Amino acid sequence: LFYNDRNQRKLGKRDYARITDFNANEGDKLQLRGDIEYVQVYDARNDALRIYWDRDGDGQLDASRRNSDELIAVLENVSDLNMGADVQFL
Repeated sequence: LFYNDRNQRKLGKRDYARITDFNANEGDKLQLRGDIEYVQVYDARNDALRIYWDRDGDGQLDASRRNSDELIAVLENVSDLNMGADVQFL
């Protein structure tokens, strides 16, 4: 996985994609690996959408367990991402 720090006890906040100009209305697509699950978390304080690899596939952000989810990308000024239309899975 890209942006995976290989440390299951941390959220991977030191290695992730920071995207400052994503605009789905202009046809932008986020490329993600297609054989894993993701969790979207909107950070209203910073007006940014955080995309995490959902390591255990439970659909929730797991931040304090032994098997923490992994931060993959932060999309600034984005509140939601349509995983069907705005993402290209590889």
